[in-house]
Amino acid sequence: MQEVLSWLGKQIDANDPSKAGAQGAYRLADAAAALSPPRPREPMAFGLVVEPAALAHVEPLVGRMKALLGAHLATLGPDELEIMRQHVGHRLTKLGLGIAAPPPPTATHTITLVYPLSYPAVVHLDTDEERDMTAEEKRCFDGVRPSDHHQGIADLPCFGDLDWLVDAQVALRFEDGDLFCHLELSTCSAPSEGDLAALKTTVSRDLWGSGWSLNLEWDDVEAREISEIGDDRFANLTVDERPKSVTVSANA
Repeated sequence: MQEVLSWLGKQIDANDPSKAGAQGAYRLADAAAALSPPRPREPMAFGLVVEPAALAHVEPLVGRMKALLGAHLATLGPDELEIMRQHVGHRLTKLGLGIAAPPPPTATHTITLVYPLSYPAVVHLDTDEERDMTAEEKRCFDGVRPSDHHQGIADLPCFGDLDWLVDAQVALRFEDGDLFCHLELSTCSAPSEGDLAALKTTVSRDLWGSGWSLNLEWDDVEAREISEIGDDRFANLTVDERPKSVTVSANA
């Protein structure tokens, strides 16, 4: 038993912040959490199965590991802390050393891309006969958003490299007698001209040409009822991939 405790002590010392980097913190977190109640009858620490006879004497060792973990955490930057929280956050929480999730970024600016609709039309479900939407029918669709399973577009792969993007929303807007699609992007910094150029290319190529767009459904049940289009028809609301305008505004 004493040999086991001595060996564990050497492993703990080897993962001191002065001797081991972030990987030492991971090893200490794993071992300390494994030896802390509630725990299995024979937990594993540093790759060694610790038998019940030794478990009665590991509390001081766990205390040392927690102290060293605290020292490790004090040396890590925000990005390293977030990676550690994602990988061993539950173990640190068990040890009373939980790392709080970083606060969400603050949206400071809004980019609004306005897209015309290619051919707003009312289409008969059975015959495919179609006609132009009237201005009054278009007005009824003001404010319509994609259906629930098409929300959360900020998480789509095409936006994955935009680290300044906070959120993205899509909605139809009735303006100047016609219907347009507004793509509003909340950002945590003022976008540069290069950011805007890359964004327009990304949206045109990777959003409107993606499976998300090709299968896009609008939450337009109420709008169809108000416009009296009828249950035997649907509104064709295909978005043109070329923006009519792009504006940037600072949030109040």
